[in-house]
Amino acid sequence: MKLHKTVFSFSIGAFLLMAGGCSLEEYNPSGLTGEAIWSTPEGMETLIASAYKWQQKMYCSEYGFTLYETGTDLWDCPGWKQLTQYDGLQPYDDSGGGAVWEYVYEGVNMANYGIDFVENDKVDFNDPVKKAQILSEFKFLRAWYNWHIVEQWGPVVLNTTPTREVKLTAERSTVAGFYEVIISDLQYAAQHASPEEAQPGRVTQKAALGLLARTALTAAYHVPEKKDEYLTIAKDAADEVIANQTEWGVELYDKYEDIWHEDNNKNNKEALYKITFSTLENNVERYGNRWWQYFKFNYMKASAYLIMSYEYGFKDGDSWGDPSFTYPTKALFDLFDETADSRYRGSFRTVWMKNRYNDITEPATGDTALYVSINSKPKPGRKSYTYYNINDIYNPDGTIVRYNIPFPALKKFDGPKYNGYYAKSRYGLLDQIRIRLSEMYLIAAEVEMLKGNLSGAANYLNVIRSRAALPDKEAEMQVSADEINIDFILAERAREFCGEGLRWFDLKRTGKLIEYVRTYNKGGAADNIQDYHVVRPIPSEELDALLNREEFIQGLTGYNY
Repeated sequence: MKLHKTVFSFSIGAFLLMAGGCSLEEYNPSGLTGEAIWSTPEGMETLIASAYKWQQKMYCSEYGFTLYETGTDLWDCPGWKQLTQYDGLQPYDDSGGGAVWEYVYEGVNMANYGIDFVENDKVDFNDPVKKAQILSEFKFLRAWYNWHIVEQWGPVVLNTTPTREVKLTAERSTVAGFYEVIISDLQYAAQHASPEEAQPGRVTQKAALGLLARTALTAAYHVPEKKDEYLTIAKDAADEVIANQTEWGVELYDKYEDIWHEDNNKNNKEALYKITFSTLENNVERYGNRWWQYFKFNYMKASAYLIMSYEYGFKDGDSWGDPSFTYPTKALFDLFDETADSRYRGSFRTVWMKNRYNDITEPATGDTALYVSINSKPKPGRKSYTYYNINDIYNPDGTIVRYNIPFPALKKFDGPKYNGYYAKSRYGLLDQIRIRLSEMYLIAAEVEMLKGNLSGAANYLNVIRSRAALPDKEAEMQVSADEINIDFILAERAREFCGEGLRWFDLKRTGKLIEYVRTYNKGGAADNIQDYHVVRPIPSEELDALLNREEFIQGLTGYNY
């Protein structure tokens, strides 16, 4: 549906860039068109690269972050208020949502080009297995982008063929229509994708099954006439990953915190699918992976013994700002039992050691400078460090005392080696793990719960809770069938996945978005959120270019279309 973006010229530019490092604006002396380039297996690799590329744009910046994780029960954000607080969110002012709209539709178009070329034999593949694997990659990516489209914007335009020219009219699809294509694409990919990554971040069978499980579960909520069918697909896909994890070289780490250790990032054994960021010296990533910086506060203002470091989070120049971008809600911390569940300590930094005399690249070596706690205990003894407890951070009603008070900072995406790598700037190069093995257990548990098999749901949940248990706390962490309901599963998903870009989708899928934001988010989002906010506004620039604008927006309510 994107009307003014030159998709075709981007693809040519990407080819030239890979082939010789040319600027996207440079003259193309060969005279080759994209379709001529893509007609060979070697040239097809440039189209594949273009199809993958849009994922990085979706997930490296604050645009995707605000769409996928904020505006929920877990985070109270003083910035980007249109998406984080539903304050003034409209088609003409969507705080970056329109940028992601562009990215996902560009991704769909690149995938559609690939599917068209492979299915219609415009590329001469001598190996039918290789041909099916390449087709699987394009189908996976089309499903990936379309899932983001339909969940964020609802029944908008479903494109299944390449857009080769400007379109001045558009027709909306249905949510059911989107999921029919998504599920079909992923079923093909799950059967035909390569069992191993051709390169880091490339689609595999385990990735296709993981996304199939996620999207089929979501479809079961949104397409009631196919609920049972989609629940079965979701459960079968999740179980297949769980049963064959050894074959595919994936397994749960023994310790939750090991998932996030930077040494495990590039070859993470729990990852089913990742978005990769290259560490090669000729890496041309302009922005890298920035998610690590959105969960930080200005620790340098919290203690005179702290200076900026890669270890604690580095931003170039004086761009820290005050307050921080994202503040955890008290409701998030209330979900954790830090005496039994390792996921709290595995997810959040609570202690900052003195580093005042260290170089920015060196780890802290001094005594404690700052300690932040989620319990209400007073500062121990006559300790000299700065201390905050839960009552210093939050008022009794759960509102934040001030947006410049230190808080336990999410550390899942910390990696001093990678976050200080790129030109010593704030842009990190850690890969983003988008689908993890533990999600398969939680998907299977949710399916069992929806089918009324609460004992089966508990069995899946207890695998994850056993891994999360602190030493000698395994029995305490076990859950029984009579404790299982959708609220418990959402709480478990928050403990397991907080900050990973799934929360908005989880609440949207289960119909809990409005209720949870109003109940647990004590910032502006609770007062501003309306029923129609379960979908995002279609960007005005898209609608204004349509000749059939009025026909297209019929039935769309809530926003000022």
